[in-house]
Amino acid sequence: MIVGGWNNSRNLDHPFPRVVNIECLRQLLLKIPERRPECVYGSWRQLRPLLLNKLPLRVGAVTDCFQRYMESRTHTGLELLKILTKAKYPAQIVTKSDLIAHDEYLDAMRENKNNLLIQLSITTAYDNISSHLEPGAPLSSKRIQALTRLVQEGFFTAARINPLFPVYPDGTLTNLAQKSNLHGVALLKRARNLGCLLYLSST
Repeated sequence: MIVGGWNNSRNLDHPFPRVVNIECLRQLLLKIPERRPECVYGSWRQLRPLLLNKLPLRVGAVTDCFQRYMESRTHTGLELLKILTKAKYPAQIVTKSDLIAHDEYLDAMRENKNNLLIQLSITTAYDNISSHLEPGAPLSSKRIQALTRLVQEGFFTAARINPLFPVYPDGTLTNLAQKSNLHGVALLKRARNLGCLLYLSST
C-alpha cells in the first residue's frame, strides 16, 4: 500500500522523503471507505479486506518515520501513532530514533500498546562506531535508553540488530573492529539484560 506518493529523496531541490498524506491515513484506518481513496495506490479490492481484518502494519520498512529533522517540522509520525491508537490498529514500528520514547509519543501510544511491537535498530553497542557508521542518527546509547524506557512502560519491544556485523566480517570492517573492540556479544548482552526480543539481520 502506498499513501501519498513515492520516496522523494532523489529530488536534489528537496532531498527528503515525501511526507505522507495524514488525512488519507486517518480516513483509511478509522473509516475504511468502500471506494479506494484517490491518495492510495494499489489494488483496493485486495487491500480493503486486509484493513477490515486489521492485518498489522509495518511502519518504517524503508524510511524511518521518526527522523528528527522531518518529524520536528511535520509531526506526521506522532499523528500516525494517534490514529493507530484511536483505531486500535496493530503495527510493528521499526525506527532508529529515540523520539519514540519521548513523553508525547508514549502518550500517543499508551492506550494501544498491546497492539504494538516497537523495534529499535541498533548496529553496535559503541557510540564511537555508531556515529561513524550512521552519521545523523541517534547514538546507540540513546537508542538503548529509549528501549529501556519502553520496556519500563510495558511496551512489547525488540532490539533489531541490523545489520549484524560478525566479529571478523568479510574484510570491510576488520580494521575498524580491531581498533574499536567491535563485538556483537556486548550488544546482545545489553539487549538481553533489558528484556527485549532480539531480531538479527544481515541486511
